[in-house]
Amino acid sequence: MRYDTRGHAHRKTLEPATLYPDDVERLIQHLPNGMPVVLQISSFSTQNNIKPIEDQKYSLMQLLQPAGFGLHGEARVTTQMVSLVFTKNLQLQQTALADKFAEWLNGIE
Repeated sequence: MRYDTRGHAHRKTLEPATLYPDDVERLIQHLPNGMPVVLQISSFSTQNNIKPIEDQKYSLMQLLQPAGFGLHGEARVTTQMVSLVFTKNLQLQQTALADKFAEWLNGIE
């Protein structure tokens, strides 16, 4: 449901849908080398004093880029929600994720 940039000391056992930096680190450690990976992380920004979207994006990039991931694209809903797509060991054809999301959203309104 959301990404919390704070460390594991702030982990709340009653909120299992929250993703923390140590969760991302654990995931990176367990992916086989050379395996193509698409990782999508979506988050809200202002719930429970969670840091803004840009801080979340920066935190994730600091964790994922050294492990070989690149930010492929992002789609935002105002400044409150974002979906970030990272890839490793592959190139996706779709690059304008924000445009595709806006097209989809207009289709359901």
